Amino acid sequence: MGDIEYRCTVRAALRLDARHVEILINSHGTPSPVLAASWLGAQVRWCVGALGSHDPSGGQLQAWLENDTAQWALLAALTAGQSAHVRICHGTSTVELCAQRVVKAPAVVTP
Repeated sequence: MGDIEYRCTVRAALRLDARHVEILINSHGTPSPVLAASWLGAQVRWCVGALGSHDPSGGQLQAWLENDTAQWALLAALTAGQSAHVRICHGTSTVELCAQRVVKAPAVVTP
């Protein structure tokens, strides 16, 4: 099982003066789907704190976080080897969280 990893990312995209700007907020690799789901949940809580509950995107993220069905669906998708995405769009901004199962490349040993 050591050759499997779950790569998780949090990105934000903004449209500023007709320019599209995408920012990688955080990324993490974890060895299990449970840890990946937990990491994504922690990142959503961070985003809600940064945006504030009065912000429409923050409110949507908070609602997703409190939705037990969505949480179980995320974990089920990761456990089944599928990618999991959470995407919240409001106005000119988008917050996207993603986790995907990948097979790690074998380590290269040079003599």
